[in-house]
Order: sequence, then structure tokens, then C-alpha cells
Amino acid sequence: MSVRVIEIAARVLGTAALAGLVACSAAPSGSPTANLVIADAGATASYIVEADSTDNAARAVKAAGGRVVSRLGVIDAVEASLTSSQHQAVLSIQGVKQVTPNAPVTTLAAASVRDNFEIGSFANNDGTHRWYGDWVEQNDNNSPHAGKVTIGWLERGGNRMIIGSNGAIYRRAATPSSASSVTVKFNYSRAGLEYGEYLAVQASANGGSTWTEVGRISAGNDWGFNAASFNITAFRGRNTAIRFVGSMSEGFPNDYVDLDDVEIAYNTTYGEGDPVPVDVNAKRVHANGIRGREIGVAVIDTGYWKINSLDVDSSGQGRVAAQYDAVTNTVVSNWAPVSTDTTGHGTHVTSLIASSRAKGPGEYFGVAPDARIISIKAFGEDGSSNYATVIRAIDW
Repeated sequence: MSVRVIEIAARVLGTAALAGLVACSAAPSGSPTANLVIADAGATASYIVEADSTDNAARAVKAAGGRVVSRLGVIDAVEASLTSSQHQAVLSIQGVKQVTPNAPVTTLAAASVRDNFEIGSFANNDGTHRWYGDWVEQNDNNSPHAGKVTIGWLERGGNRMIIGSNGAIYRRAATPSSASSVTVKFNYSRAGLEYGEYLAVQASANGGSTWTEVGRISAGNDWGFNAASFNITAFRGRNTAIRFVGSMSEGFPNDYVDLDDVEIAYNTTYGEGDPVPVDVNAKRVHANGIRGREIGVAVIDTGYWKINSLDVDSSGQGRVAAQYDAVTNTVVSNWAPVSTDTTGHGTHVTSLIASSRAKGPGEYFGVAPDARIISIKAFGEDGSSNYATVIRAIDW
């Protein structure tokens, strides 16, 4: 395995995974060439067999009676299905360097959408992901600066969202359908809420067509802030939404609830929300005319989701050159993009690199908005993969 390949694999698999790939069963040097087929009815397992060439690795597997699943030329290896005795037989064959169990690889991580309300705007994005759209007021004047719902108002030592009377406001967040936990969290402080007054916390799985109350901030008066959290895993998916609905007397304007640090937290392979980053700070690069034209970028991740800012470059020209699925070992498309990303991580990373969505005149959300895109899917919906699939992706 060359130093360059190890460096590439380290970035894809991670240090711990690569350590397992390198520190594994090794064949003794100078072992005589085996020329026998082991008939073994035992259970098989998946291995990566590395030799001094891909052809020799394949020959060793066949000589031991195993089955070659795929060729991994980038590391002079093959993915093989072997029984326990066939595994031992392969190790005795001259030219075989090492045999590694085809261990799982995952990209699972924690993520969130969040609004700290530091700016009087419906469009704040303070989490690791972007919300899927802005806050939308109901029963109010559609202004963040005045009315029954205000955002960014200085209150009790910081900027808050304040809800009074029957004000209501909601926001969407496309959460991963594979997430094992989705939680809405926030801090609140009540001002003069009398018996029977409350702020309802609601969730929706269909973008707000229907709502279910998941919690309630009831009557009380606070000097400071309290933490609240509600499980909304049942509402996960691309159309998750949360809503705060006031039920306070309109005759008492000093009855209201301050909210701060509203967050939807989830575990994910990095989000199905709006995949465009907030800002990659590439303004000066773009101003100098450097936009990645005639450059191809291959992204090995969870796949690709069709959105206009990736399908075309800054001039509107198609630029998704190819899509390959290393999980199924198939070419998905050439110059005709299709959606294959069921989690959003690959689309997010691709957007960081190449989104052509305009941020301003001559400025874009992606570093290289004119680059060609080659999308390679190597991870499934739950963020999992294995050594052979990731290596096959690099090899392609």
C-alpha cells in the first residue's frame, strides 16, 4: 500500500479505521505458494486480501477455494468471501501480504439546527445545519421587530424571541429519517402568566399541515431562565416542523414568554436540511475569477441529491459528470444527475465545495461554483459502510 493511498484512505476511513486496516493478519514472508483448494462448508465472512498485485490476490483467493467479490486495484487487493480454513490457507500463499476482516465504517455524528435570536430576523441559522426555511408568523404582522411575536428584542440581559397573547410562529427543519433521536430544546422565562395561560409547543411531520402538542409551558413567573426539552423523534423526516402557540390574555400585554436558544438536535450522517453552508468566506477568491472551471471534484460520501445549485454551475450549465454507487458497484449516471443521497451528508459536503447558489454579486456559497462534480456513494442511509466499499470507491 503506497504512502499516497494510505493518506487518502486515512481521510476517508479515519485514523482508527485505517489502523485496523494496516494492523491485521499478515502472511509470513517467503511462504511457499499454495496450490490447493480447500473444500469447507463452514460459514463465510468478508475479507480484504492484499498481495503484491490485484491479480495475485485474486489467484490466492481462488486457490484457497474462496470467492472474489470485487477487485480493489488501488491497494493491490480483492474483497473476498472466505471460510475460516480458507482464510488460513490464503495467509500461507506466497505473495499475500495481509488479510483484513471487512470491518464496518460509519460517519454518524451529532448535529442540530438552532436560533440564538441575536439578530432581529426570521432567517437566523446558528446550528451545525441550516433550517429548512425561515420562521413563519401566524396571527401577527409578519415583522420580527413588533407585534405578538418579536425576535432579537433585548430582554433580561440578552436578545430573545418574545411571544405574547395568541401569537404563533413555526419553522421547518428537515431532520434525518434514520435519526434514532430528535429533540427540541430551548430556554424560557415567563412573565406574569396567570392560571390557565400557557405557551404550547407543537410538532409536525408534514411541514405544518397538521400539528401535535408535545409540551406546554404553563402559568408562572420567572426571575431567570429554565431549560426545556421535548422528544419529537416521531416527527422526524424531511418535513419536520416545530411551532410555538401562545394562549395568554390580550388584555394583559405584560403576560408573555421569553424564548432563547431554540434548537432541534439529532444524530445523523450530517443532515437532510438545506445543504448549502452559511458562508465559506470565498469572496476574494471569486472576485479574482477563480471558480473551479475545468476542474473536476470527486466526492466520496453518502451520494448526491438533485438541487439546482449543484446540478448547474454559475452560468447555468450542467456539470455533474458522473455518479457511481460503490455500495452496489454500479455506475448510476453520466451527465444526467439523479438523487441517491438518503441522508444529506454527501450533498452538504458537495455544496461546501461547489454550490453555485449566489450569496451576492459575484459571490457564491460554494468554494468552486463552476467545478465539475463526480459523486461517489460509499455510505448508506445510517452512515455505515465497510472497508471494501470505501476502497472500491477510491479505486473507481
